[in-house]
Amino acid sequence: MNPEKYNEIKGQDLPDTREVSQSQQAVTHGVTHACRKPGYGPRPRLPHSAGPYLMRRGRIFYFRKRLPRAGSNRPSKLFLCLSLRTDLPLDAVKRTAALLTVYEREEKMIVDGFKTGTLSQAEAKTVLTEMLRAELARILEQQTSAEPVDDYQLDARIEALEKENRSLRRAARQQDWSSLQSLLFKASQVVGAQLPEALSPDFGRQAISLKKRLNDVEMDALDGDDVRNASRTLRAEEGIEDFDAFVQAPVSLSRSWEHALVRHPSPSMKANIDAIGKLAVEYFGDIPVTALTMDRQKGFFAWMARLPKSNGKAHGKNRFCSEGCQM
Repeated sequence: MNPEKYNEIKGQDLPDTREVSQSQQAVTHGVTHACRKPGYGPRPRLPHSAGPYLMRRGRIFYFRKRLPRAGSNRPSKLFLCLSLRTDLPLDAVKRTAALLTVYEREEKMIVDGFKTGTLSQAEAKTVLTEMLRAELARILEQQTSAEPVDDYQLDARIEALEKENRSLRRAARQQDWSSLQSLLFKASQVVGAQLPEALSPDFGRQAISLKKRLNDVEMDALDGDDVRNASRTLRAEEGIEDFDAFVQAPVSLSRSWEHALVRHPSPSMKANIDAIGKLAVEYFGDIPVTALTMDRQKGFFAWMARLPKSNGKAHGKNRFCSEGCQM
């Protein structure tokens, strides 16, 4: 560098850098951050949506879809619930798409497939009890009717019942329960049970035995015996003491809830009873109260426990529908 140029630069008055700082004793401190502990970070969001037919129980995803009210599922409210055996959302979505493809192709077979199951012991007893009640009520109505019947018609009816008992014995040997399908189906519709198309041998034998004994009761009633006395042994085995109360039409679920609302102890209890009653009628249908077995009640409470807390709750008083005070 030119010495003269260097001397000029050296002789210039340079700006005082101390004027920039607030204080000559200012000290710059380093900013340090503590290390984040593992497990305390924000929870990562799931990268994929669970989908409309997925539900999660614990860590496992399940496929759940309401079956349409068509075919054999018309009077019921059934769900198809399958475990996807995975806790990964992406795999669950893929498997759900595959299941939906199969379901749309085999929907009718899947819906009707629920009818091939078997009745539980409690449901079978409920159906047979309803069959017994309906037949005893029919025999009582025929006996108390004012229409006179001649001996020829009575003998023909007794002979037909004896012939029916013989055919029922032959059907029991061959395990053919088709002759009782109409009676059992009618009883199952009353109590809200799903009667399978193929009856189990145990249930079929019980139904045939009950029908034969009912035919014996009807024959005794046609011979002039009172139906209450003729059915005394049968009722004692079933634990039925009051004949007249037993043959009455069963009390439905909606009627029992209405009676409970009339006798509610407090307004808050009335709201609770009303809410549970509506859910019960929606879940079971308007079935007799005697058809609510312990297993069916457990299933209802398990279903109700999965409902959201806000289900059926209103927002309270609507300020747009109430008149304000006059100022």
